[in-house]
Amino acid sequence: MLLVDRVLHWESQSNIMVEKRVDGEDPTILNHLIGGPRLMPGAMMIEMVGQAALLLEQLSKYDASPNLISPSPPVGPILFKVLARCKAKFIRPVYAGDTLIADVHRIGAAVGGTLHSGRLLVRQDLVAEVEVMALDFVHRSGES
Repeated sequence: MLLVDRVLHWESQSNIMVEKRVDGEDPTILNHLIGGPRLMPGAMMIEMVGQAALLLEQLSKYDASPNLISPSPPVGPILFKVLARCKAKFIRPVYAGDTLIADVHRIGAAVGGTLHSGRLLVRQDLVAEVEVMALDFVHRSGES
């Protein structure tokens, strides 16, 4: 499930700001609190920051390339990132119909990955703060 509708701002190796319109007809939101208000689950907010962090890392790889669509193919082991750890502080709910902005910054490198912090905003009001760790995984051909 993609939780980024649009990139609003990007600075290579530094930060990215993304947007997501919270759709009240999304099954995850419809089934979150059956009979209650249509809220975006906290896990989806964490995932949105994680997806923005991974997007920042991916875009930053190609920053020096004049062709963002088809950079040169990877040589050797294939490296990819996965979210490994998160920490979140939820301040207020995010309702269906809200437009959620994630302002994500790369804090720095850690052993085997990168650490990112994100602030989630609705109409410039802080709704959550999230930290995520993106770990590097290497897949070598012939391994399963």
